[in-house]
Amino acid sequence: MANDYSKYIIPVGGLLLVFGFGTKILEKFGVVKGEEAKANEAKANQLGQSALRAGWKEALKASMAGRKFTVMKFSDAKAKDLATRIYNAKRYVNDIEENVFSALRACQYQSIVNQVADTFFAKYKIDLYSYLETFFNASEMAKCYDIVQALPLGIKSK
Repeated sequence: MANDYSKYIIPVGGLLLVFGFGTKILEKFGVVKGEEAKANEAKANQLGQSALRAGWKEALKASMAGRKFTVMKFSDAKAKDLATRIYNAKRYVNDIEENVFSALRACQYQSIVNQVADTFFAKYKIDLYSYLETFFNASEMAKCYDIVQALPLGIKSK
């Protein structure tokens, strides 16, 4: 006669959850979000308010009202090249995320990231942040955030 262990499954499962093993297992399967996942989501949300969005430069200029300054820029050809590189990173199979990261790293200032984002919008009729959301997960968006936030604003006082 076989032993019936099914009556122990729920109590043992409950004990695992109580002692913390269950949380790690649930995080592993994506049922519960861990601290790193929560931090990545927060960065991804903040990225939406960064230089990747239209209107960033205007808000920056409004905050500098009354002061004379110059906004750093790339040539239009360089901005178009980076926008194209980012657009081509999305594929039907095997996206090339590193192309996006390298394009963002090629920008020396946040103002240049915004110039690339404006060029991207003019060329493809979708803002850069929304486009990245179509194929980047939260950790990849967080990496973009880290790259952009590490850059200086790109404003020089006159």
